[in-house]
Amino acid sequence: MSASNPTRSPVESRGQRVPGLYTCRRVDGREVFLYIGRLRGSKKVRTVTLAATTKTGAIAERESLRAATREKRTVVAADRRRRVDDATDDYIAYLKGLTGTDGELSPRSIEDVEAKLRLYIRPCIGHLKVAAVEAEDIRDMALAAKKRSRSTVHAVVSVCSGFFRWCVTERLVHSNPVTRARELYGAKMMPKASEKEQRSLTDDEVAAAMEHISGSFSALLTLLSESGIRVSEGLGLKWPRLDLENETIEIAGQLDRSGQIRETKTKRKRVVPISVRAAAVLREHRERMRDDGHDVESGLVFVTKNGRPQSRRNVLRAWQAALEKIGVDATLHSLRHSFISGHAENGTPVVLVSDLVGHSRVTTTQVHYTRVRGAESQRIASLRAALRTA
Repeated sequence: MSASNPTRSPVESRGQRVPGLYTCRRVDGREVFLYIGRLRGSKKVRTVTLAATTKTGAIAERESLRAATREKRTVVAADRRRRVDDATDDYIAYLKGLTGTDGELSPRSIEDVEAKLRLYIRPCIGHLKVAAVEAEDIRDMALAAKKRSRSTVHAVVSVCSGFFRWCVTERLVHSNPVTRARELYGAKMMPKASEKEQRSLTDDEVAAAMEHISGSFSALLTLLSESGIRVSEGLGLKWPRLDLENETIEIAGQLDRSGQIRETKTKRKRVVPISVRAAAVLREHRERMRDDGHDVESGLVFVTKNGRPQSRRNVLRAWQAALEKIGVDATLHSLRHSFISGHAENGTPVVLVSDLVGHSRVTTTQVHYTRVRGAESQRIASLRAALRTA
């Protein structure tokens, strides 16, 4: 019995049990009827989710299935007629119903799944019947998203695969078409990695960009560049978590898209040191906030003029505007890349760097973030210098 099918109960009519007919309540609160039996003379017992929503309708549908079996007619489960658009709604309800159980997804992860379904998957295959989706449809969906980054396309395909794995457990399809698409097309579905994805900034580039940043954005971006914490972690910082005398901060949560504080990505707290310069900038930031009448005792460290949580979008706009002025093409996440790459160049043990930035595995630090910093010309110069000293 799958996680979405909790304990089932036999259905009774007029005090007698109806053979093969059961009812169960799913995690999203929806009551469904199941028929368990052999169809079309098959030796295997199958479970069919019925379309009926009442006991009377379920009994009638059961009789129809049994009659079709006796006449050896082709039987199509009602759920197999469902379209992807409708099934994705049930899939999201299933994911949300897992909250508080082992293996749960975080609220932000569920939001990301919903976004991928809405922006990429449903526009391409939402009109198709779930059972009719083939490997070619998955390939076309991935190709349609190719204007996005490689990591985004990977995420879209992974979300789609998770959806169809759920469909298999719900007996909406016999197999996962994403698995077949990966076998047939593999890397052809994925765009090549771009330079923008891999870009790590030099210290001079960060300093030049910071000259074009002002206000609370300056304090936040300084903290990000000199601590390596995630943007969401910086936005979720509260003043009681800062010990500016000892120059440490405690990362205990992060700000989600709805403006709420939730668990960190790794679901654990950590205390990390910050630089002398970052501590000085935060002290000045605190005094400015106190003068403006903001709560510097228990409130968020980074807020708007109206005292609302600062949004990632506004921070990104400020950072991109500064990068455009110095002619550098990078992302907000490049600050985290740059922090880690800088430590790698200085010979800091990777275990320490991984702990600083809050990676759950050291291999994440090694594989995804340890990169030569700067533009291509600077990268070549660094490699040439390494050759001369070897």
